[in-house]
Amino acid sequence: YPFRQPERVFFNPFDNTNELSIATVLPLNAADAYKPSAATLAVQRHPHIISKDAGGYTLANVNWGVQHSADGRRLKRPDGIFKFDWPKGVTVKPDFLEQAYVGKKSYQGFPYAGAHGFLIFKFRPGGVTDDQGRSVRGLVISMNTYSLVPGVQNQGILDGLRGRYAVHYNINTAEGYVEANVFTDGNHITLYPLTLTRDRQLKLLENAVRQATATRTGEMYSLIYNSCTNAVVSFVNGVLDKDEKIKDGWLPELVYRLRATLPDAATRLLTKRGLLAKPLPYLDENNYQDLF
Repeated sequence: YPFRQPERVFFNPFDNTNELSIATVLPLNAADAYKPSAATLAVQRHPHIISKDAGGYTLANVNWGVQHSADGRRLKRPDGIFKFDWPKGVTVKPDFLEQAYVGKKSYQGFPYAGAHGFLIFKFRPGGVTDDQGRSVRGLVISMNTYSLVPGVQNQGILDGLRGRYAVHYNINTAEGYVEANVFTDGNHITLYPLTLTRDRQLKLLENAVRQATATRTGEMYSLIYNSCTNAVVSFVNGVLDKDEKIKDGWLPELVYRLRATLPDAATRLLTKRGLLAKPLPYLDENNYQDLF
């Protein structure tokens, strides 16, 4: 079969890849069936770097948040999906970074468990601004999947295990993310401050921006091997020394995969390793502006 060298390889060098084997060789267009539709791409835009210099980044396709009417109502499209605000450029100044967190979104109904893991970065005022001069205090960077139905999160666990969802990374303002995910569906968001040194937190931000803006065409989601929480654990591992890393022989492979996949288990694991401090109070409509 013809083979085209990919632009980037995203294996974590400290994962145990001995278990990997080639079961089937697929044609190069095998992932075409899972490409996001134009309607999905209008809602989930791929972030990319417009420019980068010593002062920081200018990014495109950062989701600034839900659009509002003059009287403050949240605006929706005819299909019921929120209208999001997409500035032409968002400037991020790493020197203004104040604190990095691991974030966990939890269901408030059955099964009452963590549903999503991600990174949040808090900046001093002026650290994140858009082309209109607006400023926010936080950025969320997380792995997701391109929705089969625009604006509706994929829920098929079996398809998540079978690698049938295309990977998408989003960069949101923290304020906009909280509004879209807490005010509207009631889910809790918990923030765990990372105990990393400042240099490591800056490296974490750099790695997260680089990965979120990379070309990921053909990369598929896996609930066990390539999920939102796996990505968080890998990001944290990426700034640790070899003898500090969570994987590298410290846990059996199956145990590691399960603990790095479930948001509740992953935050316990990171806390046990001394990488997370005590969580902050739940983010809600009343306190998020104080936290950000």
